[in-house]
Amino acid sequence: MDNFKVAVQFPKRPAVFDPSSEMNFEFAILGSELQLIHAIEVSVLWHTEGKGNEDVGIHYFNRLGKRDLVHRNLQEKFRYATFLPPSPLTYNGLILSIEWLVRVKLFLDRGRALQFDEPFTLGSQLSAVELSEMSNAGAVVEGDEE
Repeated sequence: MDNFKVAVQFPKRPAVFDPSSEMNFEFAILGSELQLIHAIEVSVLWHTEGKGNEDVGIHYFNRLGKRDLVHRNLQEKFRYATFLPPSPLTYNGLILSIEWLVRVKLFLDRGRALQFDEPFTLGSQLSAVELSEMSNAGAVVEGDEE
């Protein structure tokens, strides 16, 4: 069994970012046999879940191959920054959800790979569930006032 863990850290918690803003993050790889890592892929992406086909959009991608890792101390933190797009915003709907995440994938010997996902929020929209609960409680939802 591979005893690796990737700990992704954002500069603030909760990890909520404005559209078109810069997002900084870092991660550390925790494990005793770091020499087994042959490559690392880092992605910032969104994906949909719900009815219909799942969509995936890769916003940022970086691959560190064996040649890149030879000169790197894998016990040190990896730091990244990217400017986020204006959309799609994080959305937790009844039929469709859009989730943003940082994905770190470790490629090990013998073709093995481990994937670690850390979600974050792009935008600060209320979910459909929250809007429904507010509406049922008699709260005024923006745009509903007369």
